Amino acid sequence: MNKLVSIITPCYNGENYLRRFLDSVLAQTYDSFEFIIINDGSTDRTEEILNSYRTPFALKGIKYIIINQENKGQAEAINQGLKIFKGDYLSWPDSDDILSPKYIESKVSFLENNKDCGLVISKISFVSEDNIDKEVALFRRIKPKGKDSLCEDLITGKNVCYAGGYMLRSSCFLDVNPSRSIFSPQGSGQNYQLLIPISYKYKCGYLDEILYTCVMRSDSHSRITLSLEDSKKRYNTFKNVLENVIKSMNIPDEAYYMRLIEARYIRWLMDTAAKHNDLPLLKDQIEKLKELNMCTFKDVIFFWKEKYLIIKLFWGICRKLRNIYRNIQAR
Repeated sequence: MNKLVSIITPCYNGENYLRRFLDSVLAQTYDSFEFIIINDGSTDRTEEILNSYRTPFALKGIKYIIINQENKGQAEAINQGLKIFKGDYLSWPDSDDILSPKYIESKVSFLENNKDCGLVISKISFVSEDNIDKEVALFRRIKPKGKDSLCEDLITGKNVCYAGGYMLRSSCFLDVNPSRSIFSPQGSGQNYQLLIPISYKYKCGYLDEILYTCVMRSDSHSRITLSLEDSKKRYNTFKNVLENVIKSMNIPDEAYYMRLIEARYIRWLMDTAAKHNDLPLLKDQIEKLKELNMCTFKDVIFFWKEKYLIIKLFWGICRKLRNIYRNIQAR
């Protein structure tokens, strides 16, 4: 008997792309799964579209659960699914992206054959909403040599990707999250909360396949330019999420991870200060990194390149070469 997989997906005002996503779910080569989609207070035709897919899912024998809630954000929407999911494996793709036909099959196969892994990640293809047939980038987590530091890398934002690339072993997830819930301030930060606890305790496996396509939309939160004050508020929210996750884990090295979070927050502010040409704020943050004893050579270079154009130009060339190299590695 095939293991049951649970797919949990929040959706808000998705009428322009929801059918594309639902079709990719229906096209899966693995059919032993339940699909839980949470309509997060949509004001467009999302509910109508979701209801129109009841028959196609029923014909394939797939349990299709629609939950309607007031708009509370993605984290709270995922909480609705976490309360009721029954699968042996768990994944939470976004409703504006696209699943490869073997998205479920390949990951289940890997986890069934690698019992020591609590989660698995695949490659992710990035496309623009203007042309979803043309890949603009390919991303994967490069498997570290020696000890895998996924938990730490998630906190620092180094060599990681989120959401659709992962599948979790439910028994491992429930071991680190028996309450079946995540913190939901302003409805954000769900990926950190789902991944950090399980990656701290369990091994991550890696699939050399592109199983997920991330569609970059011009109106997505990550592509909207924010003011300096709005950026600070947004980073503060993420910082609170990360701190809440670490505190909830009851781990002996909590203080170390809290320092990592503080350093990431400072680097977020450094980046924002640079974008807004706020050199006093940038200088203040580099000093804070030094006080934390977490200032790296890269941080120092970042600071000086914002002061001197020639360093900025040289650094830009280095970054382009690095991205080309990473793209080659990902393939």
